[in-house]
Amino acid sequence: VSLISPFSNFLVVPLVGVLLPFGLIFILLGFINLYLASLLVLPLSLLTNLAIKAILYFSYIPASSISLPCPNIPMVIFLYFAIIVFAERIKALFIPTLIILNILLWYNVCKPRGLEATFLDVSHGDSIFIRSPKGCNILIDGGPPGLGRSCLLPFLRYKGIDRVDAIFATHSDAYHIGGLIDCLTELNVGRIFYNGCNASSKTYKDFKAVIKEKGIPLQRLKMGDAIKGIDLDIEVLNPPNNTFSSHNNNSLVLRIKNKNLSFLLTGDIEEGAISFLSSTYSKKLRTTILKAPCQGRKKIPKQFLSLVDPKVILRNTSLTGAITIKSSKNGFKVIYHCLP
Repeated sequence: VSLISPFSNFLVVPLVGVLLPFGLIFILLGFINLYLASLLVLPLSLLTNLAIKAILYFSYIPASSISLPCPNIPMVIFLYFAIIVFAERIKALFIPTLIILNILLWYNVCKPRGLEATFLDVSHGDSIFIRSPKGCNILIDGGPPGLGRSCLLPFLRYKGIDRVDAIFATHSDAYHIGGLIDCLTELNVGRIFYNGCNASSKTYKDFKAVIKEKGIPLQRLKMGDAIKGIDLDIEVLNPPNNTFSSHNNNSLVLRIKNKNLSFLLTGDIEEGAISFLSSTYSKKLRTTILKAPCQGRKKIPKQFLSLVDPKVILRNTSLTGAITIKSSKNGFKVIYHCLP
């Protein structure tokens, strides 16, 4: 919810009020005389850029907006109950309605929940949010700098989340840890896992500085480690003890499993690490959902694909919009949050 829109509209609305009629004139002139239409290109372009820059300027002002959580089922039930209580004409339905609402409320509280994973659209890089059946919140990477405040935090607050139990930074690339910095600052974080490979970039130094300032436990992971304290089987397949010379090949590779649904998250690994995984784990790589390495820029080797044998391969979500995968009785379902 924008807190500054009443003020920003004083500037933006008049600009839009000029753009709309002149834009319509531009379109009509295009059918009559292209030369006359071309005379409006420059002023329309300038006004459009001015409006966009004004909107962006106001949106980046600190505390210019607040994120409200999506109302949960108990809250919706409570609101309906309140409406019924104050509706004088249907007092006779009060007791039956109260019984039905209680049944729905307790069903919502007690019903079993499955594994849910959302692959967020952070343009370049990765960011994956996972909620376990028992409600543990896990964040894997955070996209590039700035995406924490503009994408991750609004998403988490929409879901009513103010605590993340575990954060995994697959490697020190700015396009993977940049967005995590805002999350570390704003949220209550239980612990952080990383591959143990340091970097000299400003983004990485800021990342480590926030962790130190907040006193968040930081643990290095390597091949063979398993994560405890979370109601999911999380196994670390990469990097090995003797790390690769390539920065990307040292990405954390995680295999996350719950009952009949599993994920293989490969960070930004390249040919060297892919060959290592293929020769080391063989059939152990078999997984339901594969997050393609290197944001799907390169072709995945056939041998690796045959070993993983995934039912779904996820590549760069900037092409599709965010994708959520939920476990279900019959396996899983895929939900596309389509781009406009």
